[in-house]
Amino acid sequence: MARVVVVAIDPHVALIEQLGDLPAELADHPIETFVPVEERRFTMRSNWKTYTDNFVEGYHIPGIHPGFLKVIDFAQFETVALRGLVRMTSPQKDGSIYGGKWLWMWPNWTLSVFPGGMNTSRINPTSVSSTDLMYDFLLRGSVARDGSSRRNTVEVNCGIVREDSHLRAYPEQLRVRRL
Repeated sequence: MARVVVVAIDPHVALIEQLGDLPAELADHPIETFVPVEERRFTMRSNWKTYTDNFVEGYHIPGIHPGFLKVIDFAQFETVALRGLVRMTSPQKDGSIYGGKWLWMWPNWTLSVFPGGMNTSRINPTSVSSTDLMYDFLLRGSVARDGSSRRNTVEVNCGIVREDSHLRAYPEQLRVRRL
């Protein structure tokens, strides 16, 4: 599982200021109780900017994400630009594992919080028309210890990534690492 290290040789702005509204957005989520459970990597045959633009708008959800549409209250889907990030939110339906909050920070990092855990992704361009997505899944301890619940949570999340085939992306799972 990748670890994030922040290094600033000659910082002009403190890290807490650089994080913008991120700490406030995560304040109500017990992320310190989440444990790393799995890493997934996808290659999207699209430009990283196309993938990122797609991530931060919800207009495509009804036509592209039938699985996602079934589990969120799309009428209440909201996208808001905040200080240092874009936040998308939608209530979940029927106890779904995927209703929640999706955050994007420029240029290439996402964090999705949902009941029972979260995932982060790094969006790395590999060429003009190819992008690697590295997802790390962190779940609450009780969810993480239950293998079937963990697998279902990870598969539902990855299934939504796979639905983005309209980008000419056709994601291809390259690596799965269980932690």
